[in-house]
Amino acid sequence: VGTSQVFGSRASLLRQFSTRASLAAAPVSAQWLLQLCGDPARAEQLPGAVADLFSSPSLLAASFVSDSEGSPLQLDVSGVEAVYKALLRAEGLLPRLLQALHAALGDVLQLCRPLLHGPGPHHVSGEEVVSEQVLRLAVIVWQCPALGLLNPLAAAIVGQLAQLLALLTPRQETLLCASLALFPAHIFGSRLLRPLQLHLAHLLQLNGLSAAASAQDPQALERVQGLHRLCEVLAWLFALNQTKELVPLSAFCNEAVSGLSSGELVHDFLSWTHSRATATDNKARFLLCNYPFLLSPQAKRRLLAALAQAEQEGAQQAAAHLALRQRQEGFMPFFLLTVRRQHLLQDALQQLSLADPLQLKKPLKVVFEGEPGVDEGGVRKEFFQLVTAQLAGPQFALLVPANDGGRTLWLNAANTWSEPGDWGLVGELLGLAVYNGVLLDLHLSPVLYRKLLGRELGLKDLQLLDPSLAAGLQQLLSYEPCEEVEEVFCRTFTAHRPVLGDELATVELVPGGADVPVTHLNRDEFVRLLVQWLLEGAVKDQFQALLTGFHRVVHPASLSLLRPDELELLMVGMPHLDLAQLRQGAVYEGWDEEHPTVKAFWEVLGELDLEDLQRFLLFATGSNKAPIGGLRDVGLRIHRMCPDSDLLPTAHTCFNTLLLPAYATKQKLKNRLAIAIRECEGFGLK
Repeated sequence: VGTSQVFGSRASLLRQFSTRASLAAAPVSAQWLLQLCGDPARAEQLPGAVADLFSSPSLLAASFVSDSEGSPLQLDVSGVEAVYKALLRAEGLLPRLLQALHAALGDVLQLCRPLLHGPGPHHVSGEEVVSEQVLRLAVIVWQCPALGLLNPLAAAIVGQLAQLLALLTPRQETLLCASLALFPAHIFGSRLLRPLQLHLAHLLQLNGLSAAASAQDPQALERVQGLHRLCEVLAWLFALNQTKELVPLSAFCNEAVSGLSSGELVHDFLSWTHSRATATDNKARFLLCNYPFLLSPQAKRRLLAALAQAEQEGAQQAAAHLALRQRQEGFMPFFLLTVRRQHLLQDALQQLSLADPLQLKKPLKVVFEGEPGVDEGGVRKEFFQLVTAQLAGPQFALLVPANDGGRTLWLNAANTWSEPGDWGLVGELLGLAVYNGVLLDLHLSPVLYRKLLGRELGLKDLQLLDPSLAAGLQQLLSYEPCEEVEEVFCRTFTAHRPVLGDELATVELVPGGADVPVTHLNRDEFVRLLVQWLLEGAVKDQFQALLTGFHRVVHPASLSLLRPDELELLMVGMPHLDLAQLRQGAVYEGWDEEHPTVKAFWEVLGELDLEDLQRFLLFATGSNKAPIGGLRDVGLRIHRMCPDSDLLPTAHTCFNTLLLPAYATKQKLKNRLAIAIRECEGFGLK
């Protein structure tokens, strides 16, 4: 096998990294090694060749060269994958392969170690410590499937890789990411991502987050630094995946991190917010909140619920102390909203306008005037179910259907009759739902969730809000021949703002924009300004007031852990309803799953269409959506109400409890349940 061009001119430099280089003749190709693996006559040579090649940084880094010009590191990724699979099929080679890889990385790190300083994950001098050849070595080792095994040697190699990658300069990080972006999705997920997740989980289980935060002895500190370095590498992969979308975002959620107790997550979050508030370098400390992609949406919901509970208890204590200082006989531990069904939104907004910040932070209780219900959660759910429908109703029209076929709602830019304070109160209303853990039946545009989190908006977002307009703008950007843009599109630097009725007002995107034609020279700027106006400028006053009200209840720091899609799940739940999940999480009181009535109940539910299934969930739980974790997390309780009877089923939505008579036949159960879910509202029949 001839020496590759990549290796040849740097042989003397690369061989200094290896104590075993003299045992191997030259770098190899994937084809040569596969031929060796498949040749029974040379089977005795294979273990020695593996030891010589994979323990020598110089030889390994210069092997598996790709002829493709598009790869920044010229690495034959598919060839490396095939070689590893062939080697792992050979009997007895696994231990020797892992020992060789461990030795190779150990040699490189031994030479780099004198250049290291500081405890953090990035601690190198200004110059580049490692060469591009060592980058090739790291990627080749990283691709080994055996790193996905939970054994000490594989864990040690993963730790070495993280150490080596922590030495990279920003330029080398960019080069590495450009190379990894070309990996097939299945190799990216199974070879690069999964081993890091596995060993991160193992380290965390060994040490625990609380122990990691207070570790003092050298071994414990090394494990903490190992956690830190692994998280940094995962952060690179996550950022790369955000652009390339190689694997689902859920692949980055770590089961062990997400399984931490609410107390540990809250402690980590408070340390993280403190470091941000004091402008300290929180990257120098190991804080999981620096890596929110590791937390599943369910874990983030638990964290936000625990933070809200702590704030609610704090608000109650503050109210009690205030009452004591003012020598009052008692105090109200809840934020109480008393509303009339016929004037729901007006009553709610009026009382919100009079509430001080301390009241908003208390647990919410809702009373419907003239009704006997006691709010243990169910009345609150019904209140939000009804009030959100009025936000888009013709009487208030604060929200209007977007130009996406009416599937979602957007801020009404033409609403000039509502006061700015009304938008702020709507923000408080939405914030109260999130703060009190209530799902909303409100189909907001995904763009609005991005705005709530302060994300930058562009043409891709306009495509969600107004696909037809976005397609037209994309056509403008790509139109050829470009010299004809002005003549064909006849656009100027203006936009149109809706006012009352069908009337439109013209808005200039630049001073004198009505006299500035759109040409091929300025079309990019026109599209940028128009998108900015449509998504931001046209609704600036409404959104800013809404955001201010939202933040009066929900602290922005807690929202910063969420992606827009996660905020949507937190606010409105999952649209997909999996009946099997609901059944898996069900609890039976007074009977069991084998009772004939219970069996008939699940059969009847399985025959419902989507609309009636949503009605049932609304009837039994107060929400027609699934929470973040799916319907299993609802924990539906099916209580035996009485023997066979003509009574309708009833529900305690506060506790997600269905009270079901033991109907004698399936048909009777079906009829009585249909009446209940279609005709009942509040605390009686409509």
